[in-house]
Amino acid sequence: MRKNKLGYLVFVSIMLFALLGGCTKSNDGTSNIEEVAFDYSRILDENGFWEGIRANDYVNVEKYLRLQIPRHIHYVSMGALQNEMKNFLDFYEITESELTDDFVVANLSDGIGWATVDELKEGLRLELQRELIMLYVEQHLSIGELLKPIPNHLMQYIESALVAEYRKLAEDNEMELDEFLSLTVGVSNEHELLEKFSEGNIATAIYSFTAQAIAENEGITVSQEDLDDFMLTNFGFGEYSLFENMYGRPFLMKLALYKKVVNFIIDNAILE
Repeated sequence: MRKNKLGYLVFVSIMLFALLGGCTKSNDGTSNIEEVAFDYSRILDENGFWEGIRANDYVNVEKYLRLQIPRHIHYVSMGALQNEMKNFLDFYEITESELTDDFVVANLSDGIGWATVDELKEGLRLELQRELIMLYVEQHLSIGELLKPIPNHLMQYIESALVAEYRKLAEDNEMELDEFLSLTVGVSNEHELLEKFSEGNIATAIYSFTAQAIAENEGITVSQEDLDDFMLTNFGFGEYSLFENMYGRPFLMKLALYKKVVNFIIDNAILE
């Protein structure tokens, strides 16, 4: 239940990090984003890795092998658990008195494996805890020191992604881009947008380098089964040919790879 909602947010956030777009330089050397159709799988290889880039040359990922998670990060309060239980009861349209072991067996034993109310509560607590850890890991993936400058074409990729996303949102709202940016971000044009999010764009590059570097070191790749599971679990689609046609298979592989790396870090983390 919560897992699918969180997965959707992760999916969207990574899409914002990784959307592709053309970007050239104008005569004065400033960024000039091309208003053309985007090839979302450009500069990615078939496995979702940056083509021709060894990410370990750009970041040190040793600290992620056994990442320490502070207790205040992963602690699930009683209030949070009670709120999650309320969401559960509302979802199934039952009262607390109707929540029995028999109900859990009838509705949750096959798909999830819970057989008692106590197992349900512990399962929800662990899901909440994993979400908290996931957010912590996601934030940390974008924090680090670069060992060498970000390649120009990769930064152009990220800048184009940002502009492309806002352009799409403007179109969806039937507005001109500059008008939409002024209303939602407080900037006048795409160049001011890039200036405002310049630090975030660098963090995006670090995130992508870190995730790929861990995958390189640990031999993490995405199989067809992994991709199918990622699309179903995080986006609710068992059949996703429309997405594949829109974004290209390498792009979807990239999203699934990032999620698999995050799960690897969580599974190997040390909880304080």
